[in-house]
Amino acid sequence: MSPMEALEKAKEFLGIFNPQNIITDNERKLLLEANSVKQHSNNTGLETKDSYELTNETDKKLIQRTQMRFLTQELRKQKNLEQIFEKTEKALENEQAESQKNFSQPLNEDWLSYYIEGASKISDEQVQDLWAKILAGEIITPKTFSKRTLDVLLRLSPEEAKLFEKVCGYVVEIGNNVVIINEEKLNSPDYFTYLEIMRLGECGLINTSNTSSLNANVNPAGKFAIIYGNDTIIGESTRQENIHLPIYPLTVTGIELSKIVSPTRKYDYLRSLTQYLKDKYKTIEWENYQIFKRDGQTVHYAKINMRVIANAVKNISS
Repeated sequence: MSPMEALEKAKEFLGIFNPQNIITDNERKLLLEANSVKQHSNNTGLETKDSYELTNETDKKLIQRTQMRFLTQELRKQKNLEQIFEKTEKALENEQAESQKNFSQPLNEDWLSYYIEGASKISDEQVQDLWAKILAGEIITPKTFSKRTLDVLLRLSPEEAKLFEKVCGYVVEIGNNVVIINEEKLNSPDYFTYLEIMRLGECGLINTSNTSSLNANVNPAGKFAIIYGNDTIIGESTRQENIHLPIYPLTVTGIELSKIVSPTRKYDYLRSLTQYLKDKYKTIEWENYQIFKRDGQTVHYAKINMRVIANAVKNISS
């Protein structure tokens, strides 16, 4: 099964129509006119002849307003869903063009039902993009995104989603840990502020409940790697060294959502981080490399010239 076939099955399961056929306001009015008050009453369990006689215009208008409210809400939900599915389709087209892979495992129906309930409430275009990326990611690799992550995303405001994307521009990977290094020398207000980190902590994206630190050993035969986007900082030593870094770890939900945002990586932050490590751990040799391929946990990298990059960034900015 290809990703596009999986998406079509999801549409069938959810009753999604062609995104080009979103119901218009005029069509909505026609539907309302065609729906009689008596029929609506019967469908909702109101007995118009015996227990509930519609004897005045007030009762009839009340049900008409109920019809209008219910149908307007459902139409809005349907429109949101179709917009998200249209974005998902585009994301899958790009993914399929790059990978040319087929994916045989279908979406879990319970997860899909939970997803649709949340996605139907999202009308902000930026947040819709995130929901579309989640659906595309789940189609390609099932069980990537949990229901808990959907709950957190549903509560995120557009401003909080944008803030998370910004802060993810300073996230690094150290082994299996996805973190922000909590070092005053690195935490410039131009990057992010303490209050912003606390706000994302309240959103359930960053663990700020206590002071966390990462401890690791650099062995003579091994290497210590900090991955920053498509770049990595490698530390090597001729003797065993201990590294201690204060960190803000991303929560499980934060890690899942960090996979679908598009943060801006800053080379000046990479330079500052490299210099910080050189100053703090002088007996370890630190070098910058560029990642050109990743196979699961295996990272392939090559040496880069930070001086050339610094000059290029300077020229672009001037």
